[in-house]
Amino acid sequence: MKNRLFRCALSALLLPALAIAQDGRAAKPGYQEQIALRNFTTSLMREAIVAECRAKGYAGIDQLQTAYLQWRTPREVSIATGQVAALTRYPDLGGSAAAQRSNFRKQFDKSLKPGIEANPAEACSAALSTFISGLPIPFSGDTRTSQELRFDIYKQAIVAGSAANGCPEFDSIEGSVLETAKAGTGATERWLLKGCGTQIALTVKHQPAANGGSDFVISVAPTAQP
Repeated sequence: MKNRLFRCALSALLLPALAIAQDGRAAKPGYQEQIALRNFTTSLMREAIVAECRAKGYAGIDQLQTAYLQWRTPREVSIATGQVAALTRYPDLGGSAAAQRSNFRKQFDKSLKPGIEANPAEACSAALSTFISGLPIPFSGDTRTSQELRFDIYKQAIVAGSAANGCPEFDSIEGSVLETAKAGTGATERWLLKGCGTQIALTVKHQPAANGGSDFVISVAPTAQP
């Protein structure tokens, strides 16, 4: 049986800075600062997952560590920027870097650690899929999305997919690129969501937004390739 509780908790914590950014007590950060906050908090979560999976003797720990470093290395500057932003914008989350790490660890211990302890192999494998694809379930095939955009689309895609075929939880996604914009920005993709013994095809169109980030539209498509 899938480690559903762990995967649901992992989805909730993948981009925790988004919830922070919506705190009404502070002005909403700009797009680049939101990305920095997101990268910082995601790095804390992934560090904690790697440490816990290592402690549980996960057989794929080397792959997990490598996937984490491959994600983190190009984001080092953004992570450092996010740490500073978290301290200056949200001091109530902890007045020092150590305090914020401690508070985050408490959140991790409550939300994700129980899932790892219940089934280390399954939970750590789900984490490995997340580190590689940016999603809590395996993503195969082709896509023109970044990890951040992929997860933003995923959150709405699983809702659209569930509404269309009644499956409450999908096991994997297979992507393919149908069309790319002439300028090389944006694309139309086909995402095939698989789960509950069924599959549902979605058409995903995404392009850069004028104010930063990306806009996207999701629609149900025929399951068979056109």
